[in-house]
Amino acid sequence: MFRKALVCVWATCALLTLNARPITAATSTPYTGTPVAIPGTIEAENFDDGGEGIAYHDSTIGNSLAAFRQTDVDIEAASEGGYDVGKIRAGEWLNYSVNVSSTGKYTLEVRVASSGQGGTFHIEFGGNDVTGPLTIPNTGGWQTWTTVSTPVALSAGPQIMHVVFDAIGPNGAIGNLNWLRLSAATSTPFTGSAAAVPGTIEAESFDNGGEGLAYHDTTAGNSLGAFRQTDVDIEAAVEGSYDVGKIKVGEWLNYSVNVSSTGKYALDARVASSGQGGTFHVEFGGKDVTGPLTIPNTGGWQTWTTVSTPVALSAGPQIMRVVFDAIGPTGAVGNLNWVRLSIVGSSPFTGAPAIVPGTLKAENFDDGGEGIAYHDTTTGNSGGQYRNTDVDVESSSLGGYDVGWMMTGEWLAYSVNVTAAGSYTLQFQVASKVSGGQFHANFGTTNTATVAVPSTGGWQNWTTVTTTASLTAGAQVMKLIVDAGGFNVAGITLTATSPSPSPPPPPPPPPPPPPPAAGVPTSYNAVTDRTMRPKPPLPALGPAGFTFTDPTFGSKMLRVTDANTQPTSPNRSYRSPSASPQVAWNTTSNLFYVISTDGTVIPYSFDATAMKASRLPGTGDGGLTLTFSNEPAFSSVNPNVMYGQVNTSGGPTIARYDFSTNRYSTLVNLDTIVSGLDGTYVGPMSVGGVPTEYMTVGFGGAAQDLHHYLMWFPVNNLAARKVIDTTTSTLNGAPTNVLLNFRIHAVVIDKSGRYVTLYPTVTDLGAPRYASQVYIWDTTTDNITAITSGRNDGSPNALPEGHATAGYGYGINHDCCVTSTWDSAQWVMRSFASPLTPWDLINPVVTPKEVYLSDHLSWNNAQPNVLVPVFSATYRVGNEPVAWRAWDDEVIGIQTNTAPGTGATVWRFAHHRSDVASDTNPLVLSFWYTPRPNVSPDGRWIIFTSNWEKTLGSDPGDKTYREDVFLVQLQ
Repeated sequence: MFRKALVCVWATCALLTLNARPITAATSTPYTGTPVAIPGTIEAENFDDGGEGIAYHDSTIGNSLAAFRQTDVDIEAASEGGYDVGKIRAGEWLNYSVNVSSTGKYTLEVRVASSGQGGTFHIEFGGNDVTGPLTIPNTGGWQTWTTVSTPVALSAGPQIMHVVFDAIGPNGAIGNLNWLRLSAATSTPFTGSAAAVPGTIEAESFDNGGEGLAYHDTTAGNSLGAFRQTDVDIEAAVEGSYDVGKIKVGEWLNYSVNVSSTGKYALDARVASSGQGGTFHVEFGGKDVTGPLTIPNTGGWQTWTTVSTPVALSAGPQIMRVVFDAIGPTGAVGNLNWVRLSIVGSSPFTGAPAIVPGTLKAENFDDGGEGIAYHDTTTGNSGGQYRNTDVDVESSSLGGYDVGWMMTGEWLAYSVNVTAAGSYTLQFQVASKVSGGQFHANFGTTNTATVAVPSTGGWQNWTTVTTTASLTAGAQVMKLIVDAGGFNVAGITLTATSPSPSPPPPPPPPPPPPPPAAGVPTSYNAVTDRTMRPKPPLPALGPAGFTFTDPTFGSKMLRVTDANTQPTSPNRSYRSPSASPQVAWNTTSNLFYVISTDGTVIPYSFDATAMKASRLPGTGDGGLTLTFSNEPAFSSVNPNVMYGQVNTSGGPTIARYDFSTNRYSTLVNLDTIVSGLDGTYVGPMSVGGVPTEYMTVGFGGAAQDLHHYLMWFPVNNLAARKVIDTTTSTLNGAPTNVLLNFRIHAVVIDKSGRYVTLYPTVTDLGAPRYASQVYIWDTTTDNITAITSGRNDGSPNALPEGHATAGYGYGINHDCCVTSTWDSAQWVMRSFASPLTPWDLINPVVTPKEVYLSDHLSWNNAQPNVLVPVFSATYRVGNEPVAWRAWDDEVIGIQTNTAPGTGATVWRFAHHRSDVASDTNPLVLSFWYTPRPNVSPDGRWIIFTSNWEKTLGSDPGDKTYREDVFLVQLQ
């Protein structure tokens, strides 16, 4: 552009030509430095940099909500984590620099909230309105969120996403905005659900979604006029139903499918062509699995033949795409009627071969169908349970299922993976009302001897029959072949044949111990007398972080949580873990966690020098929160690792969280160990062992006290797992040495990882089962010892009762008594190597005697080479006619390295001041009010729960009174 100007200097004038510089409009720039990738999520608060009128328009000055950024846009902390944009007015807008990966259809989701009916907004890309008006509904509150969705069509490349707020709603406002998410749009199944593979897929049943998404057709409209109103050309087929015709090069069809298992399949395509046809190929999950397939001359457009090829497929939901590549000499591709996929060879029912040594459930025979995974002489599942095949599966008295109606000549195939070559013992759980049944097992060219099935007196009266086999290592198929029918089978256990284990060594005498491990105290300087000490009034407590001194015993204390620990969820209660008294701290005593009453897991870092507990940084409410859905456990070997259940669609899963990387990873999906666990969760879980780490986990139930599976395994060697089913009294499918027949209340592994303590439910302790109070499982010998109070199990009257904990090869339980009459102020200790010879720790017990004292024990400070104190926080329950005594409602430590009968020292650190009485019935305790102490591994700190004599405020959504977590120093 040029312009001319007349310039006059004094009396002289000249006509000058000026070159004008163009003015460049200011543009916004990405807040994070780079455009947000699409598909992806865009946080509302991350609008571009550039200021008013360039990156945003806001009608008021300043960030009135005062969070995150210093602009005129109003930003606040969001209840879901992160931030949201609020106080939005009509005419305001926000810019976001984005980069769309590819041209196509996308699903746009917007996270919004409004107290009352909100207003409208729209979204532009590159200056084009792609959404039209979107309305924010009444979500019930400014922090109660919902998602508004709409399909959009986007062009590839960098561009500006412009969010424009158009009009207020009846509530006089527009609403709040948290985030926007764009994901590539996908086609959806025509029938409403993905087609099952193996199975037959009709050509005309391609997905819904339209041109470019569910199909591509080069001509408009269905020129053959049948079945569906799309651009795909469909006609009636002479074989019945419909086919797709008039196919042109470059066209394709999508089908949502769900492949049942990874493996080899036969793909059959039903095709027709009048003259030599063209070529096509088939993709699964974007991969060409067939290569070019040619449609031959079948003699007519309705004269059909089948084109076949083998394919390898991965399990799971995916898109099958049929792509038509080239025409034939006739100038056409051909017609397509259907595509059928069938399994070639069997594949594991659980998705992976069963590990040998290990246990197989009879009903978990391979997938593959008749003649491939099984042979059954009758049609249909006569038992009507578990699977839709011709194999007859019924409910079993053992729990779970068994295969029945076994007939001569039938067989079942099981994919297995033998970990090491050698001789194996095969044990089969069988039942029969008659004698004469026979079978054998086959491994490729190896057959076992024929096994006879005796009459067990009933079809659900089970016994075990045994044979042996010499097996090669590696993946292979085991077949159970029926030589003479007339029996049921429930399970198969394969164990490596080895010499009988040596008997366990005699128990070591408790004292005198070797020198203590460095840094872990064996004694303390606290008060040790046995005089009742009343609780004097306390000074007013400050918020979380407040330190003070116990007025009775002088111990330093710290308040860890308060009503604002989660700032956007005020007045929550917090507690120390209840199921995991040994695993609330990491191994270096600088991390611990607490639980919110809504189940949120909140980790803390701990500075022992400053006696300071701090929330870890993170995007949760006030800091890092973890997504475990049960009480997790810190690793026994890695201070940065924690284990716990995560919710997945694939079944109850134990995950590993690494604090050094802030990442989750899967440790084990329990549904791959025992199938059919939908609707259940991970129950009691604990870890132990150094340097090899072991884990125990109870599972199989939909709630506490319903679990009946217990798995023990080295954390880094799942193949070495051992699984007990307590309801069937089996260990890896073989009968246990003692009757169990109960469900699991709790499980504790000792610090060595060798010994596991099982606790039956209260129901199973009573009639008619009368289970033992405690069972000790030695995982080295697999011997289980019942520790009982002298009821029907008939073991010596060892009186374990109460709560318990485990150190290195030793266990301690509360209640009661080896050498004195009943008094609950007593703790009993035993060596797990000789669990039926316990001894009392307290001598003499305090007086007067009573039975109203209870506690939880914690021994996370236990050492492999010395017996160190165990810790408790006692509480009085029910009606209390006995006078208040020493140790009542106190945090205490108990000496463990004293000789039996000499009497342990008890160190008294603090009153925990938690009133455990129920608010509705003071004669009954409220479990969540109990203190549940957790000692640090260095033996110098305890966290515990207290409602601090019900003076800290109320929490109506939970109980009448709030609880908080406190910490006491042990000196």
